[in-house]
Amino acid sequence: MSQPSATVDSDDDGVYPDLPGFHPSSRATSPCTDKTGMPSKRRKVTVEEIEDEEDGWESSSYSDLDPPEILATGVTAFEDMQAEQEAMLQERWAPFVDDQEWKLAKWLMRNVKQEAIDEYLKLDITCNRTKISYRNKDNFLGKIDALPVGPEWFCDIVKLEGDQIGPNEEMLSEELEGAAYEAVKVTKDGVRKYSEMATGDWWPKVQGECYSKQTRSQALYRLFHHCMSLVLGPLIKAGRDGVLMTCADGYIRRIFPILAALFACITPDILHQLHKGVFKDHLLSWCTVLLGEDELDRRFKAMSSYPGLRHFSRGISVVSQWTGAEQKEMEKVFLGLLAGAIDSRAVKAVRAFLDFAYYAQYQCHTDHTLESMKMAWENLHEHKAVFIELGIREHFNIPKFHSLIHYVDMIPSLGCLDGFNTETSERLHIDYAKRAYRASNRREYFVQMTLWLQRQEALERRTAYLEWIGQQKDSESEENAEEKDEGADSDSTKSDEERCHAPKVFGTWTWQNNINFAHPVISK
Repeated sequence: MSQPSATVDSDDDGVYPDLPGFHPSSRATSPCTDKTGMPSKRRKVTVEEIEDEEDGWESSSYSDLDPPEILATGVTAFEDMQAEQEAMLQERWAPFVDDQEWKLAKWLMRNVKQEAIDEYLKLDITCNRTKISYRNKDNFLGKIDALPVGPEWFCDIVKLEGDQIGPNEEMLSEELEGAAYEAVKVTKDGVRKYSEMATGDWWPKVQGECYSKQTRSQALYRLFHHCMSLVLGPLIKAGRDGVLMTCADGYIRRIFPILAALFACITPDILHQLHKGVFKDHLLSWCTVLLGEDELDRRFKAMSSYPGLRHFSRGISVVSQWTGAEQKEMEKVFLGLLAGAIDSRAVKAVRAFLDFAYYAQYQCHTDHTLESMKMAWENLHEHKAVFIELGIREHFNIPKFHSLIHYVDMIPSLGCLDGFNTETSERLHIDYAKRAYRASNRREYFVQMTLWLQRQEALERRTAYLEWIGQQKDSESEENAEEKDEGADSDSTKSDEERCHAPKVFGTWTWQNNINFAHPVISK
């Protein structure tokens, strides 16, 4: 679904003054009738029926509930943009002159820093030959900022009032811009780990310095919930009053976000719970103790090269930056490395986990595959005690191990787990954080990063709009071509009919007796 236009906000009455307000009812009005009680006109959609590749499967509806009430007929954001351009007599790539200038602007914005953009635009060859409409960086960025964008970024300033008096006889206070990072303690087996600044002791001390020691804990607790109320405020209003949205069928309906419990909506995470969690942090380290680091490296080096398998020619002890890609490549050959080298029960436990991990990555499940997945989990728990007997572990009170029990139940409820895998979103950290930071001058970078992201969003939005316009033009061309073909067919049919009604010529035709099939002769 998409919003009716880019200007839609939580105040629906201001955007759609003619639509009725929200009045809760026990049952939604059927979409087949409008507010006058008369049948509504539906858009006719023709769908070509194609035989399903997976014959034999039957689908059935879960519910007979009617969709929400239809309030009006709306337009999509792209249709709204197209109508605005037509009203202003603009070309589709405005505010740029033509398609080539638009593509150059997109390339500059995505790949070139602002200082280099200014240098490029001031080159003689750019000014004298290319002759683009934007002559400097400011003019170029002005055109980029003129492109339509989605929801705007905003920043709230939260002011903390303390209970201590400062040197000038005023109450100490502190302003927090945006959401402050939460200080954390990172521990493992009672040993504390220090990495980023938020893991130390100085950060929380300074953040709550304006409060006395007695009230600091409670004040920070209230501060956290106050900031969360600011972030989630629009969602609360949307859940209470609904949001007017244009659905895929072109009708406007009032949509309500689903209210869900925080812990009930937690889904499995294949990357952090399986690949990085159970495999790398636990099974790999346990087997390294049993086999020895040098021997494990030697076995990785000795593995034969094969297409599709990564060859760790230097072992794994030299790997400093672990990602999900390395962990999955190790899983492919790990069972073969352990065969005959450690206790057979440990090998069976590793095999059971790998079976479970590969079942978890299926893009489609059946009752049979879920049963096999459950058996793999049971086999893992049947043989895991060997690590306690060998002195590797004292217990298995490990949250990531416990999370595996919910996988088999989650799939029938929420669908296959590839839809909840964080491997895809992990990649977005590069696009939305690292690249945005590199585009800033490293000072006051929050504002610069959000502005850079907004401009990138504007480029993506305009690119998608131009692709949509192109598809519309292609469809119109195809329809015109079909109409011409139909006209030509009708003319051809008319000519055939004229020939049928023409005077007939009767005569005698004879074939030559000795027929040459290469050049037959017909005489009259």
